[in-house]
Amino acid sequence: MRDEREKFGPKGPRERSAERLIKMAGSGDLESISTILRHDLAHVDVSDNSGQTALHAATVNGHNNIINLLLDNGADVNKSNDEGLSALSLCLMLFYSTKSFWPNVAERNLPEDKEEKSKLVLDSSESESCFMNDKDMEKNGDVLPICGGSLQTSVNDKTGASFESDVVDSTGDHNRNTNLRSTMELLLLRGADPNISNIPMNALFFAIKAADVSTAQLLLECGARTDVRLKTQHGSLTPLHIAAALPVAEGIRMTEILLHVASDPNISAEDEDYVYDHDRGETNGVILGFSMKGGLETGLPLYNYFDKIPCVPEEGGRTPLHVACEREDNYKFARDIISLLLAHNAKVNILWSGHSPLSLAIASGNDLAVKELLANGADPNLALSRGSGSALCAAVNIAYEKKRTLAARIALDKRIAHTPYHALLPEERDTYNARKQLLEHLGKLTREAILAKEQERAKEGIVREANPKGNVNVTAGDGSTPSTRTFFKYCYQCGRSVGVKLSPCLRCYSIYTCSKLCKKRSWDELHKAECQQLTGKLSGRMSTTGRASSKMHSTRGGKNSPAKHLHGEKESSGREAYGDHIHSITENYSYN
Repeated sequence: MRDEREKFGPKGPRERSAERLIKMAGSGDLESISTILRHDLAHVDVSDNSGQTALHAATVNGHNNIINLLLDNGADVNKSNDEGLSALSLCLMLFYSTKSFWPNVAERNLPEDKEEKSKLVLDSSESESCFMNDKDMEKNGDVLPICGGSLQTSVNDKTGASFESDVVDSTGDHNRNTNLRSTMELLLLRGADPNISNIPMNALFFAIKAADVSTAQLLLECGARTDVRLKTQHGSLTPLHIAAALPVAEGIRMTEILLHVASDPNISAEDEDYVYDHDRGETNGVILGFSMKGGLETGLPLYNYFDKIPCVPEEGGRTPLHVACEREDNYKFARDIISLLLAHNAKVNILWSGHSPLSLAIASGNDLAVKELLANGADPNLALSRGSGSALCAAVNIAYEKKRTLAARIALDKRIAHTPYHALLPEERDTYNARKQLLEHLGKLTREAILAKEQERAKEGIVREANPKGNVNVTAGDGSTPSTRTFFKYCYQCGRSVGVKLSPCLRCYSIYTCSKLCKKRSWDELHKAECQQLTGKLSGRMSTTGRASSKMHSTRGGKNSPAKHLHGEKESSGREAYGDHIHSITENYSYN
């Protein structure tokens, strides 16, 4: 076992025949091998102290005639060496180099510049006929350039023999690839089990990562399992995860083939604790989001302002649908893969890392995928976890802008906030205008939703009356107080409610605004008529006479105003307390 021949006697004829068998299998000497096997001079599956057999030597060098001869004489096609590599695994390792593997979002191995490969490369010229050591095979679960001692060198060192390869010369790369492909097909047709070895990974992963559809189909026809796992630092991935992430057209066909052989479209990876990359802060583990207080000025917690979700969505690891929605490389290919997954009953409302497939498609900017998901039952109001909010929150989250880093986005926001509009660059103006239009649209939708909610409550007999302090007294139609609820607090112009300071309208106290600009715009565009109508109703309920009211208005602002001495109170913001009622000055409704 230690290859220490000095402690033993000279080699016998059986051992010398075994060495010669492995040597001749590597060099392609069909006649010599036939003689050894015909006279039973060595066992067909004899191996050196590393477990390499004649079948391994013939496979590495692409000698199909030798492979057929060995198998005809009873060689075990699935016999593995001491490293766990079968003849088929060796052939796949030599045929596919790391250059042939497409970077994909499932394995998180995308290059930093995210440049797409221009063509599918199936060239293994940089891979020598050699074995991987244990550390190389286990690194990140990925196949690395096959390095270390070659099969020829390994056999030579262990047995004292040497042989030449007829397919490893630098000028015969094309022939070498052709021979290796035919060898791989021969081994599969002669009964090689594609599931027998998972070092460095199962056979099916080689073909899928290289987007080799024909080989993948052949492996599946020969019994390759689709529930195998690829152990990586980003979770145990399945072949369907990799296929859904391929950035080339072959990924669509690969996904279709896997689904047709009954692959589970809802199988999840073991990465439920992973944090979505765009939700990370400057340091790992920091999740971006709004800093929200547990209670507002009313003292009530935030859940009083929205309806509780009746059911909690299912959450776990990434599914192939999550992977396809997360893609940012080719939106059309991703949409086609999403359509295939949905056609095979992929769950559309399952969460991973706080996100649904819909929110991931929104975050990646794939409008085609968003339309496809909505057309197939994706819930836009599904409550997300980990502070993600909902799909609408993902649509307005500036952290999902792909063209800038987080630091660049923060710098841009600061510049827009502290620079006059005319001093902004054209690109910065476009960003400002886009966000402005988005806020206006959200403000409109918020107003419509709240008005509809108030009409609902009015039908139930719940009405509200504003008082000078800005609070809202909720009463039923019969004057009783069935329950105390707080009036919705949000900016009447842009709709924001969190992270801003809201100030009430000092005339009617029925709306709030977050800034002077929103206050002026809401007054000019929306609130002026509403405020006049509301304050007119309040003035109509005043118990004073018209003469007293006109006298108060005529002496408004005077030092000895009778209204000021009536109850000893000062005038504030154009409003005045008079008895138990509220008086509103209606002569001037301009913003100033």
